[in-house]
Amino acid sequence: MQPNLKAVQAQASFSVRMCALSICVFAAFGLRAEASAAEAPRYYGSVTDSKGNGIAGAVVGAYHFPEQRPYPNPELLTNVITGVDGKFEVNVPAYSEFVVRKPGLAPGWREARSFKTNELPIVLSAPTTLAGVVVDKAGKPVSDAEVFVCTAHYGDKNDWAGFLWGKLARGLFSSRTDANGRFQIENFPANTRLELDVSAPGQVLPPRRCEYGSENLLWRSGQQDIRLMVEPPATIQGKIETETGEALTDARVELETVGHTFAVPWERVRGVTNGSFRFTGVAAGAYQILTRFGTNDPPDWVAETAAVSVQPGQSVAEVEIQAVKGGVLRVSSTDKRTGKPIEGVYFTVRAGSEYLHTTSGGNGLGFFRLAPGRYAVQGTKGELGFAHAEAQVEAGQTNEATLEFAAPPVVSVVVRDPSGNPAPGVSIWLHPEWPQRERKTDANGRHEFVHRENPLVVVAVDAVRDLAVSREVEEGVTNLDVRLAPALTVSGRIQDPQGKPIASTNSILYLKSGSYGYPVSWQPVTTDARGCFKLVHLPADRAYYVQVNARGYGSAQPPVPAEDDRHVELPPIVLKPATLKLAGRVVDASETPLGGVYIYVSGNGQPNMDTRTDSDGRFDLDVCPGSVSVGVHFQELQTSLQANAGDTNVLVVLKPRSGRSEPEKSIRAPLVGKALPELASVGLPRAAVVPGKPVLVCLFDCEQRPSRQALRQLNEQVEMLREKGVTVLGVQAAVVASEVFERWKEASPVPFKIGRVAEKKPSLTWATEVDSLPWLILVNSRGRVAAEGFSMEELSRKLGELTQ
Repeated sequence: MQPNLKAVQAQASFSVRMCALSICVFAAFGLRAEASAAEAPRYYGSVTDSKGNGIAGAVVGAYHFPEQRPYPNPELLTNVITGVDGKFEVNVPAYSEFVVRKPGLAPGWREARSFKTNELPIVLSAPTTLAGVVVDKAGKPVSDAEVFVCTAHYGDKNDWAGFLWGKLARGLFSSRTDANGRFQIENFPANTRLELDVSAPGQVLPPRRCEYGSENLLWRSGQQDIRLMVEPPATIQGKIETETGEALTDARVELETVGHTFAVPWERVRGVTNGSFRFTGVAAGAYQILTRFGTNDPPDWVAETAAVSVQPGQSVAEVEIQAVKGGVLRVSSTDKRTGKPIEGVYFTVRAGSEYLHTTSGGNGLGFFRLAPGRYAVQGTKGELGFAHAEAQVEAGQTNEATLEFAAPPVVSVVVRDPSGNPAPGVSIWLHPEWPQRERKTDANGRHEFVHRENPLVVVAVDAVRDLAVSREVEEGVTNLDVRLAPALTVSGRIQDPQGKPIASTNSILYLKSGSYGYPVSWQPVTTDARGCFKLVHLPADRAYYVQVNARGYGSAQPPVPAEDDRHVELPPIVLKPATLKLAGRVVDASETPLGGVYIYVSGNGQPNMDTRTDSDGRFDLDVCPGSVSVGVHFQELQTSLQANAGDTNVLVVLKPRSGRSEPEKSIRAPLVGKALPELASVGLPRAAVVPGKPVLVCLFDCEQRPSRQALRQLNEQVEMLREKGVTVLGVQAAVVASEVFERWKEASPVPFKIGRVAEKKPSLTWATEVDSLPWLILVNSRGRVAAEGFSMEELSRKLGELTQ
């Protein structure tokens, strides 16, 4: 696997931001309920104006959210007054919200974090006004409607403590429309972004789907032209019955939007049932209905998530939820070395679109009630890391799954010089590791480290004598003895098509381990004024490639040729200038703009780059002349397309793969334990499968980058797989035009047979209705499917299990 570094970094940054925001969101509701006065730290804060001057006499209200659901009510804990220097002190639980008021200035706010007690100041500004109009679907003004702020953020976009949510925001900033539908919200702070909601009899504001993040809030301070269009609300009702038709009374039903939305409650809407449920005032869109039964753990009943989609004013009255006893899954967590139970393991099971959680008790056990089927169980605990297992749940039975944990082993490495003597003071680097840090051998040439990653490459470097060595550490290895050898030097030159040097790049050297590529951050690729670079002290026993990027240019990824010389000079690396624009807009199936959509470009010599759409769904990229491969990812939706550089009106419509707006339970039956379906239906000959030999089938979509990456990895492993007697086959599982498929095959030849799905039909749901592509299916020597839906990283383990 040869990763796009910028994409990897962007994805890592995105994950961190999403994690941080999740902390904020859930802290605002569930986690806040767990804080107590005993846990309250001393918070030291300050209130200033925009120039940093302290504001005396400001009232700081500290609010807490003791309720978890359905709508948290803020509870005022205390009011304090700022001193002459604008500072204040107060004991509050983590995730409390400070709201500051001072006559003549707009309110300000900040959340008290659990890990800091002295943060950025709360800045008060001169007040601004928000104004606009509320109209119905016919364009007529809506009078006497409440317009209120449901979310607001000020400060740096990455400062998650700058959010104000829910009822606190509504209490501060609210207005009612006049006879002409006009509203005006006074006293709103400057330099703040926000989202609005509307409360009006018989009307509801449609939810706007977008990624969480301050930059995706739609409105800004001082806007006077806001137009909010409301529509008639929908109603969803139904009933909950057992398999015998008995109504269940001890049940809770939750209505949850599909995908992240603004301008709707963050928490799920609840309806308490007596055998039936009813949700009113529902905005048009796609929802899922989740059902909980009683208070027992595990519960006495279970029901699958029901999907429903409603239009404005529609009444859906026939939603039926069937409760079943299902089976109990008992998950045990044990110490792999001692066999003793482990307390406090956090278990997770995915059931449909839901993730269910529990924590092991002192006996190491956790329990789930699940509908019959096959499930993946995961468990995590601190330094013990992660474990997983698969379990088949049968109705009416207690089914078992065991997760074994072991503390990561400590590996002791001895580094020797070419003559065999211990080498003290030698640098040790581990790959993968982020961030990478330099270690040193001791006076006896020894060093110890914790082996947390598989596969792992250890690199030892003696920069003084230009010696180096690398070694792959297999699972279970606890001792290494390596000997340094003369190191490799790689040099090259980066230039444009006219031979002009490119002096400033953001390039990375990667070392390879099998199908993986690891960034060598301790060896930066820096160019001089002539565009030249030199990489030194590299182990000569390793393959490398250089990923070259430069601002304003495309990219290249030349491999370092395997030569006997200690100094390898690469041919000139030519980057095309990015002189053209690629711009457009991303919308959903209803043509609503989507903010925060992840757009990335790579390959074909184009820049390795990414961006996000703004709140209007627009994006703008600088690209090189020619064809551009564009990937688009948003929540659970994704697509890819080919565009031409210079096109500034690209329209991307994101919708579920099925083409429907609501999530649907897949009608695909699991294949594990069954015979592989007939491959002739996807254009593969029967002779493609050798009787008595295992088979690996990769379902893919040639128009999606993850699938193409998986195929590249299979290319690199196909010989190894053949040596093990495994036949590799590929199936284009997404329906694409014949010319698109043939053009891809010609441009990307693979050393194994490829079939394709020409059209969707019930007999091919095993290929077309998987959860995501790529999708791997492993068939044992008896012709039965042994595993499916696993990752490339799990392939080696899955193959090992075939022989057990």
